[in-house]
This record gives sequence, structure tokens and C-alpha cells, in this order.
Amino acid sequence: MRRIDWVLSGLVVCLVCLFPVLGAANGILVNVPTADLTKDGRLVFGFQDIDNRGEGEVSWGISPEVAAKLSVTKLDGKAGKFDAGVKVQLLKESVDYPAVSFEIAGNSKYLVASKSLGVRAPRIHAGIGQGRVNGVFVGLSYVVNPVTISSGTKSWSVPVAMVMGEFDGKHLNAGIRLSF
Repeated sequence: MRRIDWVLSGLVVCLVCLFPVLGAANGILVNVPTADLTKDGRLVFGFQDIDNRGEGEVSWGISPEVAAKLSVTKLDGKAGKFDAGVKVQLLKESVDYPAVSFEIAGNSKYLVASKSLGVRAPRIHAGIGQGRVNGVFVGLSYVVNPVTISSGTKSWSVPVAMVMGEFDGKHLNAGIRLSF
């Protein structure tokens, strides 16, 4: 294995140890939802583990405005709880307006807006919910490195990393998501 591969592998291991969220499914930050949908026709798998609550999720973009998901949550080593959900995008993001989505998943309901603050700038997410997140919530996300590194005839893609922070109505949370 080349030296750069060892360095990148070590970096990924360090990130996994430092941040609890890696590869969670589309449409959530750490704990709060966003107005983002899984893209039309895509199937996305994700997993996260927060405070001994492991959650696996499969999300499918049914159409440009609708996404469905199935999830299983395991609490404190106990048997998993299965949930199904649907998210509908009521308004697409534009220069002037945020994306607005409504989601029903299991016993949870959310209305959330997400808006980019500019090119290569953070996105802000805010909403109100009942269920997994109760009351008002807010979050911020930023894509760090959407690049491919080229060197002569060789090139390789760096995993896209998104850093995020949020207030879920009770707790401040932070995480990083790596997309491979």
C-alpha cells in the first residue's frame, strides 16, 4: 500500500473515532431532518450510532419531489424497531426561497426549510417537529471538499466530507459525513 493510502486510512479512522456520524442517509444532519431529498431514482444506504442508538436506513428517491425510507433503530442492544416514512418537497430551493419539505416517519412529523447561504457557503436548516425531535430545531452544514485530485495521468477522488452542527431542541450536536 502506498504511503498516501496509509495516511488517508489513518485519517478516516481518526474521523470515525472523533465524530459519531458517518454515512448517515440523506435528509438528516446528526439528529434533525433537512429539506433535502434522495435524488430521483437513487437508493441510498446509511448508518449512524449516537448514544447507544444505532440506526440503519435505506432511502429511495421515488420522484423529484418524493422520497421514501425504511429504517431500523436499535436502542441499548435491544431488538430493533422498524419504521417507514415518506418525505414530500413542497417548495424547491431557489435563489430567493428555501427548499421546504414535510416528512412523516414512524411516529414523527416534521416541517423543515433548508437554504444555501451562497456558492461554497454553508446551508442552514430550520424547522418544527413532533416525535424524534420535538419543537423547533436548527442546523448548519458545510461541504468541505467536493474535489478530485489530479497529478499528471493519475487522479483520485477524495471522499466528500460534510461537517454539520445542530440544535435539536434539547442538545447541541456536531458530526461529519463522508460520502464514498
